[in-house]
Amino acid sequence: MLEHLPVKPSDSVARELRRMRAELARDPRHLEVALRLAERYFELAGAEGDPRYIGYAQAALKPWWDLPDAPTRARVMRAIVKQYTHDFSGALRDLEAATREDPKNALAWSWRAAIHMVQADYAAARADCEALRGIETELGAVACMAYVDGTTGQAAAAHRALGAAFARDSDVSSAAKVWVLTRLAEMSLRQGDAKQTEEHFR
Repeated sequence: MLEHLPVKPSDSVARELRRMRAELARDPRHLEVALRLAERYFELAGAEGDPRYIGYAQAALKPWWDLPDAPTRARVMRAIVKQYTHDFSGALRDLEAATREDPKNALAWSWRAAIHMVQADYAAARADCEALRGIETELGAVACMAYVDGTTGQAAAAHRALGAAFARDSDVSSAAKVWVLTRLAEMSLRQGDAKQTEEHFR
């Protein structure tokens, strides 16, 4: 059976994926390569909305997928893939183990907060965001807390805090800027400020 992938063989993305797959095929237990490939597939799933990429990410992590004592970074990536398929309990088990093993793992705390937000467990999400203070950038920690506050009736205060942190540290990736501006737009919308909402979205 042949499968038509959502990229053309000549695309730079296809070339990048071929290169990484070939590298992983030579050594399927090369954790660094597997993590890079799984992360790239996860990014593509988000960008393209194609769930097949999540299956490819899981395949890249195959040597560690069912391993109870997987390395921390593998646990975190495994959790990120699991939460995409709504296996929130499995993802949280991995993230809880990861934060026990490495309490300064900002990525693990951030994903814990995100999953708790999806589950409407705002107290747990707030605790996860608190754990980010001192191990994440100021903008990252404020953004996490603002996301919780902005969803739980404190949109005005959350908007001010996130806007101020963003003004102090706007030299971040384009993806981070889009995330922050989208959250600011959502908070403006909750406050009924259509003009400000449109400015953030623009």
